[in-house]
Amino acid sequence: MLKPYDITDVNRIEFDKNGFTVLDNFLPEELHNKLLEELETASTEINYQLRHGYYKNLFKSEFNNNPDENDCYIAKFKKVNLHKDNSTLEIFFKENIIPTIKEVSNDLVNYSVFPTAVKLGSGDLYRVHHDSFHGEVGYSFFINRGWKWDFGGILTYIREDLKAEPIFPKTNRLLLRNEKIKNFHFLNSIENFATSEQYIILGWGDENHLKPTNVLGEYQKI
Repeated sequence: MLKPYDITDVNRIEFDKNGFTVLDNFLPEELHNKLLEELETASTEINYQLRHGYYKNLFKSEFNNNPDENDCYIAKFKKVNLHKDNSTLEIFFKENIIPTIKEVSNDLVNYSVFPTAVKLGSGDLYRVHHDSFHGEVGYSFFINRGWKWDFGGILTYIREDLKAEPIFPKTNRLLLRNEKIKNFHFLNSIENFATSEQYIILGWGDENHLKPTNVLGEYQKI
């Protein structure tokens, strides 16, 4: 198995041309299991976002079948409350994520936000959006105890007006995103018959020290 920060030539081509690449079996089994247990025992708070006007400006798209200016951006999830210090998430960030985003960016990423962890269950979703304003390199780490296609909650990239590419939330899978490419994507609503929940750990890095946000927090030197 590759070390977490070993980026292959295929990964680089996918990252540069398609806008993302996937690294499976990203964490050693022991760290993966410890992180999942920590996520499952942490408290959560519901986050429900309604953003009118986003499809008129920020998320305006040339695709006919994307939401139009009359639609409202919606995101619903549970934010996981984890402390930055002395946590498995901190080890994940410092020892695994930072070397990886530095390598995929050819060591250009100098700043990053601390990861945000979300818990997704029945009714949770993210409508069509892109993340190019958050940083140059983004990532999504999927971690769960098993998932099925028809549970919903599938992160899907829109390639053309009538063509899309799903990313199955296989546990221990890291999705590295080239945010210089404005890729529209969504996570469809999770069905009420889903028998489990999934977690996604999100973060961004950039060459520059970007302004902090209420959702992501402060960018720090890495």
